[in-house]
Amino acid sequence: MNSVLVTGGAKLVGAAIARRLARGGWKVVIHHRDSAMEADALAAEIGALTLTADLADPEAAEALPARAAEMLGAPLSAVVNNASVFEYNTAATFKVEDWRRDQAVNLLSPVLIARAFARLLPHGRSGAVVNLIDQKVWNLNTDFFSYTISKIGLEGATRMLARALAPSVRVNGVAPGLTLPNQWQTDEEFKTVAAAHNI
Repeated sequence: MNSVLVTGGAKLVGAAIARRLARGGWKVVIHHRDSAMEADALAAEIGALTLTADLADPEAAEALPARAAEMLGAPLSAVVNNASVFEYNTAATFKVEDWRRDQAVNLLSPVLIARAFARLLPHGRSGAVVNLIDQKVWNLNTDFFSYTISKIGLEGATRMLARALAPSVRVNGVAPGLTLPNQWQTDEEFKTVAAAHNI
């Protein structure tokens, strides 16, 4: 049976990805940082496993594929790097700690997880990594400044990893369009912005 680790898989887009993969017959490992209740409920619903890690910690991020494989009793077949931090700031207001956190979780951790996953693949087996990027990379605006820069970096890292880990690991990026309102938007504001950035 194919198996997959979905980071940030307890809620929102990550949960939708986990559900779809489970419906397709995949054994899913749901990663979360502090969403234990949601992760456990989803795991019970789809027959998944769960694990906890703070992806701002590089060692914790790099250990994730091995921890998932140990839980499964076999190496992973794929990884979906979905987890991210998404907090509002601008070029004028971001703090150094915002920058470091966004780079660590949104850029460095997917790279470390992909590398660790590739190292664990048995000889002769192929695997896949999918990185969740963001439509903001192509629809630049100045809000969510440090987040957007981290996703711009991830888009480039995805291209580099695709070359570096081939042919045994296929690496792709997916940039969903506007999917959900952020915590500051009304439904009406979200609909207006989504209509203006329909890609």
